[in-house]
Amino acid sequence: MKVNTKLLKTMLGKVGSCKPTNILEITNYYELEFSEKGFIIRATDGTNYMTVIDEDYTQDENFSVIVKADQFTKLINKTTKEEVTLTVKSDYLEVKGNGTYKVEIVADEEYPTHSLDMEEFGEIQLEGFKNAMQGARNAKSQTANDGVLFS
Repeated sequence: MKVNTKLLKTMLGKVGSCKPTNILEITNYYELEFSEKGFIIRATDGTNYMTVIDEDYTQDENFSVIVKADQFTKLINKTTKEEVTLTVKSDYLEVKGNGTYKVEIVADEEYPTHSLDMEEFGEIQLEGFKNAMQGARNAKSQTANDGVLFS
């Protein structure tokens, strides 16, 4: 699968805010998915889940791969070619850009996901939301000495 390097760098920059933890090994990995929905990158830190979608890269054939996050991100960020080619091999992801590289993958595993019931979502007024956030900010303690509402 050929992917625009600039797009890939942008998407990886967004999921990069999901930092890995020592508690869960899967937080050191991203899931790359190509499907009829588009090109999707998923990340998690164990508590938060992040999904970045580019709907322009649609595929008739669905496939996904779980890649080592830091290794893949460093490789893509150093790539100067306009496009990179991603090919899933038996035990690694082959990345062709400035050269041909192997990125560690996890085979036969399912990446953790979150489920959202879209029927439970509704619309709120922006001003009301801003007021609620300001009230919550004022309720938080600035120091650890004041009690439980810290950080």
